Amino acid sequence: MTFLQWIATVLVCGLAYGPAGQWLVETLPAFSLLFAYVTASVTAGLVALVFVLLKRAIGGKLVGSDAFGKAEYYLGCRRAWCDLRAC
Repeated sequence: MTFLQWIATVLVCGLAYGPAGQWLVETLPAFSLLFAYVTASVTAGLVALVFVLLKRAIGGKLVGSDAFGKAEYYLGCRRAWCDLRAC
C-alpha cells in the first residue's frame, strides 16, 4: 500500500469504528462495546486490504491487455464519430 492509502485507511477506520460499533452492539447485544469497536475497525481495514490485493492481482492485466487488437483504433474512431453526431 502506498503512504496515502495507509493514511486514508487509518482515517476511515478512525471515523467509521464508532458508528459501526454502535450499530453492531444494537444489532447483536451479546457483544460488548469494546469488542464491537475493535471488530468494526478491523473489518474496515480488511476491506481496504482486499481492494489493494485485487488491484495488484488484476491491475496489470487490465493495463497490459490487448483485447481488441488492431481494431481498437477503428472502434475508438467510430465511437468518437458517434459522439460527435449525437451533439
